[in-house]
Amino acid sequence: MSVQCVTCKSFSLKNKQSGTSPMAVHGFGYCEHEATGTYTSARYQRNCAKHKEAAPATVEARIEFLTKGK
Repeated sequence: MSVQCVTCKSFSLKNKQSGTSPMAVHGFGYCEHEATGTYTSARYQRNCAKHKEAAPATVEARIEFLTKGK
């Protein structure tokens, strides 16, 4: 299944310890299934068997953040 991480429950633009990821403004965040310190593109189309759809409000907030480039 081709998906984008921005729509996944396991993806985050925030670092659990320090808040917003320094790479979030560039469209990268964290996947809980990847090694610590690995950045994942929020919008790259990929095949991922672990993808679980995030709540619509969460996805909207992420897209808004990425669109505004905050």
